[in-house]
Amino acid sequence: MSYSDLPPLPPPDASGADVCAIMRLYIAVAQDITADQLRIVSKHIQTCPLCSREHVHIERATQLLASLEPSTPSARVDQAVMAAIAARTSRQGERKVASLSRRPVSLSDRQTRKAPSRMLGTLAAIAALLLMVFVSAHFLSGFFVPGPQAAFALPTNLSWGSYVLYHTQIKKTAQGETYQVSTYHQLATSHMNVETVVNGKIDVMMVTDGDKALGLDMMHHVAQWDAHNWGVDETMFDLTRLRHDLQAGLATYLGTDHFNGQQVYRIRWDKGLVLLLDMQYRPVNVLSGVSGPGTGTPVYNTLRLLLPTQVPASTWSMTIPKGFRMGTLPKAP
Repeated sequence: MSYSDLPPLPPPDASGADVCAIMRLYIAVAQDITADQLRIVSKHIQTCPLCSREHVHIERATQLLASLEPSTPSARVDQAVMAAIAARTSRQGERKVASLSRRPVSLSDRQTRKAPSRMLGTLAAIAALLLMVFVSAHFLSGFFVPGPQAAFALPTNLSWGSYVLYHTQIKKTAQGETYQVSTYHQLATSHMNVETVVNGKIDVMMVTDGDKALGLDMMHHVAQWDAHNWGVDETMFDLTRLRHDLQAGLATYLGTDHFNGQQVYRIRWDKGLVLLLDMQYRPVNVLSGVSGPGTGTPVYNTLRLLLPTQVPASTWSMTIPKGFRMGTLPKAP
């Protein structure tokens, strides 16, 4: 589809009411614009609260319409429609008889009024029928009060690929000793940087491109290849799998809630954990032990989405640093 009549997109650093007016035109047709245009619009949405709200409203409306399923009015609705038509026809007949009894009607008068009268009655009956069918098909089936699963769908143009996911997690060893795991995950690729620190005992950094994995013992300057066991499970942030599992019913939408002062979507997914997404469908955190709204323990102490420019390029380096020797890393906690 072509949108050649749209005004040109403003420069990335432009702002103001005129800029937002143009951006909202592109937001309305976001599924049909080019990838380059979408990147510019997405960047603007991330920095403009008003356009971000506009985007959320459009996405919600799109989801609601897409979630509607064909339905058939119940027999009671059919009966009610027929009764309404019969009652209206009866009243019209009574009024016509009363009118005829009050004054004489000429042949020409009867001919000029007969067709419009029938047309109005037919139109009124059709309008009543359409109204009742609409109410039955949508209101009674949950159009105005949709169930959580029916009302939720990820936008077709949603992508997390422009971010680096950063999160920290406090865990415990088998002996009950706490340690911290800090992770940088390039969501567009399989690149990760995971650092595990047991205070005063272990400091191991693992860098992987999804195939090779380089482990670095930062305390003893030892390097080891194939250090995949120092990685972390990032299944909860696999958008492709999430989209599939929602469509297949393997993930369940639980409705909205509030987390750390912001409204979030809740999705029960892998291993019974609940993924939290903000109103722009971006990861906020993951909860364990959820028994209802407002319950559950955050899995991550910190979770942020960073732009690639906020992360040093050295984060993904798989070059063995000077001063390190090849050897064996300590056992992972």
